[in-house]
Amino acid sequence: MSKKSPSELLKELQAEAASIKTAMKDAADGKVAAAVESVAEEITEEIIEDSSSMMKKIKSLLPDRQTAFHMIKIIVYWEAAKLLLGIIL
Repeated sequence: MSKKSPSELLKELQAEAASIKTAMKDAADGKVAAAVESVAEEITEEIIEDSSSMMKKIKSLLPDRQTAFHMIKIIVYWEAAKLLLGIIL
């Protein structure tokens, strides 16, 4: 039989219970952190894939540089002609 007093045994049990709670919390935190990291990784991959497909769609709709330059030139000439006609008339 132990020669410790009941209060000493109670303190030892409380200390052991506290260490077990801490260990369980650390294990749970590790699992939660791993789960969050996994979900974040999946979301990041989806965002990258979506962004890549969106950029491909946008690039397919945009004209090449030469066509875009000609379109801008036509718009500038049109605006210049409207300005001149506004001044003359």
